[in-house]
Amino acid sequence: MTKNVQNRTVVWVANRDTPLSNSSGALLMTGEHGNIVLLDPSGNVTWSSNHTQVLRPNVLLLDIGNLVIKEGTEDSQTFFWQSFDYPTHILLPDMKLGWKLSTGLNRYLTSWKSTEDPSTGGFSIKLDHHGFPEIFLRDKHVKNFRTGPWNGMIFSGAPEMCASKHGVDFNFVTKQDEVQYSGLTVSPNGDVQQITWAESTKM
Repeated sequence: MTKNVQNRTVVWVANRDTPLSNSSGALLMTGEHGNIVLLDPSGNVTWSSNHTQVLRPNVLLLDIGNLVIKEGTEDSQTFFWQSFDYPTHILLPDMKLGWKLSTGLNRYLTSWKSTEDPSTGGFSIKLDHHGFPEIFLRDKHVKNFRTGPWNGMIFSGAPEMCASKHGVDFNFVTKQDEVQYSGLTVSPNGDVQQITWAESTKM
């Protein structure tokens, strides 16, 4: 997160499909097992991280925009849960699109329903790691676009996605336990876009 950003862009919504009808009384807190839970004014849980067993949970919002749960106050990069593992419609720097094969975690993008409604829309961007990895843009279950397979240097059908552009690097990593890509956002109408911050124009 950059402190001097004036045009604010929402980059992640925890309870995108379970909105609060009234924001008064909503509470963000850690539960008994170290989970983050969001309560409505009546005390009902509308969203939970629902994954951790942390004895001394410490919830932090890092400068890069990652909401994390750590153990105690240790200066460690070991996160028991992080919002970067559950992207919505946009990838921030250090976020990953793709698979953590060791756990079966699939990190992918889904569009907002509209520019004013952050609930899950019809478009998704997912990385298919079977065979030669490639990225698909889908409208519900229909494939609208494919990058072509990764050939070790570029996606054969979209070479522009693998080059440094306007100071932003697109990275593809394939390891024994992980296949991932970074550098995309998807709009409610299915446009794949790149969002950057220009210090000179503050936009």
